[in-house]
Amino acid sequence: MLSEIDAIVDAARDGEWSPLLDAAGQVHSKEWAEQAACAGEETELFFPQGDAPGKAPDVVRGVRKGELIRPLLFCAHCPVPVAARCLLEALELDADHGIRAGLLASERTELHHGWNNRVDVDRVSAALRGNTVSLTDAEEREIVTKLSNNPSLSRKHAARAMGIKYSYLMQLIRDERKRQFPSRATESSHSIAA
Repeated sequence: MLSEIDAIVDAARDGEWSPLLDAAGQVHSKEWAEQAACAGEETELFFPQGDAPGKAPDVVRGVRKGELIRPLLFCAHCPVPVAARCLLEALELDADHGIRAGLLASERTELHHGWNNRVDVDRVSAALRGNTVSLTDAEEREIVTKLSNNPSLSRKHAARAMGIKYSYLMQLIRDERKRQFPSRATESSHSIAA
């Protein structure tokens, strides 16, 4: 039988982030670590040697079996919302070392990729309104695409929300237009040359 956190992780692997976000939202972002089963333990315990993105998780678990028993037991006894918050923080910070929510760094590689390529329309909309939100690379690309296709959207709001200079955002928009309409870019360069 799958544990609740395992089901949440499996859903995330399938691109369904709502269970993780909902569970993580059940604890206050600043207080979650104090509620963790591992609170007060030495952090080195959760950083096994030889575990990193790109490593084979089965090999790491086989080689470090004895070293992993204690930290994984802590993770197994962690309240689900706290474990979800721990995993969410690792994904948001792109943490590529350490055990989080019972997952080795090498086991989170797929989740990191999926997290960085997801687009949350609410966050994109908030950024377009000028609200500063943490954005994935895919969400930033979505904002640039929307701005390049809709001149009525505020570029100043978006630049502020993305934490970049207005001039840099304008360059990204120009690059996006060239990508979307390569024939127009070629026509423009020919008419300039003529």
